[in-house]
Amino acid sequence: MNNKIYHTCLSEALNYSDRDAFVSDLALSSIWGDWAEEIPASRIDWLRQIWTAAHRSIKDICKDAGLTQRGLAERFNIPARTIGNWATGERACPEYTRIMMQELLGLVGRDPIEYNLIYSVRGREEVVFRGSCAEASKAEDELRAVLRINDPEGVESDCYVRSDAQLQAIQRRKDLFDQLTDEEKHDYIVVDGKKYIRKIWEANN
Repeated sequence: MNNKIYHTCLSEALNYSDRDAFVSDLALSSIWGDWAEEIPASRIDWLRQIWTAAHRSIKDICKDAGLTQRGLAERFNIPARTIGNWATGERACPEYTRIMMQELLGLVGRDPIEYNLIYSVRGREEVVFRGSCAEASKAEDELRAVLRINDPEGVESDCYVRSDAQLQAIQRRKDLFDQLTDEEKHDYIVVDGKKYIRKIWEANN
């Protein structure tokens, strides 16, 4: 994707509160320089990613990147208080700063982000497909149909779709969990019916 299309779409995304309306309007825009009868699925995926990036808050950037607010501050050499003020809405984070962070964290880019279909069996995981979000989701549905036949109870196998950034975020959360003491690992907090490690929850919220 060239820079002009990238920056035009980002700028336009800020003016849309509805993602589907943005995708519908921009997918048919003349900026692409083509008049294809069928819009490529990769374009739809990319526009959805662009809209999400344009509206992603500092809290969501931390969550999607698997970083605490302090971790985000250290990553970009920004005072922790400033990140905190942006996260609470006390001060507005410049739009270009939010986008720059997401670019460097792999949450958005000039090309559609590819997704991995991970097949998990007895605790071992393997990437079995890589493609656009739509392609990976279709492959996931096909694989789940097979798994339901071979492992109807879902005891030994599973599959899921994640982007590279999401996989890195999962790994960072695992690394943070491994740093906790045995006592801390049992110090849970329950939010919305789910258990969270208190230290992780408080650091990210």
